[in-house]
Amino acid sequence: MAYDHRPMYVQCRLNYGLYTGDVAPTTYLGPVNITKLELNSIKQEQERLISNMEGSWGEALASVAKPTDPGTMTMEFNSMPQELLSLVIGADVSALTQNNDEVPDEVITTVLDTWVPLANRFLDSATPLVLETSLSTVIAATKYEVDYNAGLIRALHTDAVGVGKLATYKKLAITAGESYAAGKAKSAYIKLYGTAIEKVTGNAGLLTIYKASVSPSSAYDWVKGGFATGSLTGDLITPTGFGSPYLFEYNP
Repeated sequence: MAYDHRPMYVQCRLNYGLYTGDVAPTTYLGPVNITKLELNSIKQEQERLISNMEGSWGEALASVAKPTDPGTMTMEFNSMPQELLSLVIGADVSALTQNNDEVPDEVITTVLDTWVPLANRFLDSATPLVLETSLSTVIAATKYEVDYNAGLIRALHTDAVGVGKLATYKKLAITAGESYAAGKAKSAYIKLYGTAIEKVTGNAGLLTIYKASVSPSSAYDWVKGGFATGSLTGDLITPTGFGSPYLFEYNP
């Protein structure tokens, strides 16, 4: 067979699916913008038979490579669908909904230059909050500040300070919100499948990672700015009925 130099420059477009128990996914979501996908082969160590005989003392009479650890996968990405984000931050996800209801005359105690929480968050900024000292005395809006998203109010003038102030506002309508109870130990079995283009020839291949047991592998920085990046790592698994943990198919 003639020697083929065959340089390879592979670019992937991969989709993902999560296992349900031990049942493989039958549909996929994606593609995911994966920026790193390291697949490490099975770790092996040499088991040696060392000579204790004169003339060959210390030499290896035989050596066998013995597997010690399974292959692993490390995946970094900056697509953040709900399932992947919940894995990255270790979260249980629930629905977040509320109606665009008015909250009339909520009794609060305001403090000068200090944020005080209201009874609700995610307020409707299109309907400005009205602060009153009584049912008939309105305080000028320039004398206090409202964080409508966080549901906080801060007095900026002594006229807006005191016990028993009345706040009237509306809640923002939320119909398809998401709530992440994060910081838990989360893991999942994941399958990756999609196209792997070899850029030198332009020929298309396929990459299938049948099963990997993954969990978060790096800190998630909420305040650094830029696009959020997630990282998952874990063992490659050969599912029942398959001969390997992953498969690359290519027609050069």
